[in-house]
Amino acid sequence: MGGKREGELKYIPGTPPSLTEGNFESCLFAPRCERVMGECSRIRPKLVRVGDEHYVACLSYG
Repeated sequence: MGGKREGELKYIPGTPPSLTEGNFESCLFAPRCERVMGECSRIRPKLVRVGDEHYVACLSYG
């Protein structure tokens, strides 16, 4: 049961965004992200597969 984990998981401090209210046209993590850019408040990043069961949705990925 379970897979192999490497390293520690990094967390984003603060409160997660509401899934019932808010701006869904932009990145939901922008208010709490240490890598936030101007585009993050205007563009919702697409989900990109980076592994068998791992995905990322971030404009600064890659």
